[in-house]
Amino acid sequence: DTAGQKNFRTIGKSYYTLTKAFVLVYDVTTEETFDLIQQFSQLIEETGLDVERRYLVANKIDLVLNRQVDEETGRR
Repeated sequence: DTAGQKNFRTIGKSYYTLTKAFVLVYDVTTEETFDLIQQFSQLIEETGLDVERRYLVANKIDLVLNRQVDEETGRR
């Protein structure tokens, strides 16, 4: 588990070596977090690891009035 801020991205790479699965979490009330998922997916690809599973998790789905990422977009 690492935070999404830029200063934590290089630290995360040292933890990837034996990883078989990734859980990528975004906040539905902040569109920027969803947009960053693409960047994190690219970082995973660049590791060259044999990743068996990737899971995408939408967080804060209960905050319907503040939602910036709709369900359909999240499913794509």
